[in-house]
Amino acid sequence: MTFSNRSAKCEKSRSYLCAQPAVKFHFIQAHRREYAIALMCRALEVSDSGHHAWSKREVSKRAQEEQVLAEQREQIFQANRGVYDSPRIHAELQEQGRRCGCLRIARLMQERGISAQRKRRRVRTTESNHSNPVAPNLLNRQLSASAPKSKWVTDITAIETAEGDLSSFWSGRYLLSYGTLQLHLCGGNLP
Repeated sequence: MTFSNRSAKCEKSRSYLCAQPAVKFHFIQAHRREYAIALMCRALEVSDSGHHAWSKREVSKRAQEEQVLAEQREQIFQANRGVYDSPRIHAELQEQGRRCGCLRIARLMQERGISAQRKRRRVRTTESNHSNPVAPNLLNRQLSASAPKSKWVTDITAIETAEGDLSSFWSGRYLLSYGTLQLHLCGGNLP
């Protein structure tokens, strides 16, 4: 093993020094083929006998319940196309007669990196059937210009945010000079 690989593994294991003993034992178990167990126990400040007792210990009743709960949650999540979040899954489990807390479901989902898919927003397109006045198309796709700053265009942009669409009027200055196209956003004011 080269020095760079060793230093990378040391950086990776530094977060384990302040962890709970069970987390340290998981780390030791995962790397037992690379390093001596006694050496890792000494480095992580846990006892060899504690690691041995942990490795021989049976899975706790709560861990077994959480495994069953995780399987049921996964079935409900997949059956509903991945759009159910923790409150909906909790309600579904209660309908099935399974007693558990909503926060427990949320924690299990977060630990496993599962989150509900958000509903896709409908793409808005231009509404051409309206009674508002329409400006004439003076450019008519003539994108070449004889001199800079001779042709100007503007646009209204809708930006999607978490709080809803943010529609704002942006004045864009297109410098059409000799067939090249450059865009400068002016934030509503033309220079």
